[in-house]
Amino acid sequence: MNSSKRPRSPKPSAGRAPPRPPFGERANPSQTHPEVVSELRALLEKYVAEGRSTPGALQKNDVEVDLLKTATQTTKEPKEPKEPKEPKE
Repeated sequence: MNSSKRPRSPKPSAGRAPPRPPFGERANPSQTHPEVVSELRALLEKYVAEGRSTPGALQKNDVEVDLLKTATQTTKEPKEPKEPKEPKE
């Protein structure tokens, strides 16, 4: 037996990864990393306040932004489409 060879790692059963739980049953990373949630929320609030996430002049948002929407809130009625402009002659 050659001592320079590494021992083989055990083979996975049937070559498959362990089954993953359904999407709704996975761990919520926000519970294990609340500091990341706080940092990202602060960044999102900054972007909304400045009207942009890229460098440049501050911009006003076209609509009011509610970061804490809940599933029970109703959505606003969509705006009527604008009339097409008359072609220039």
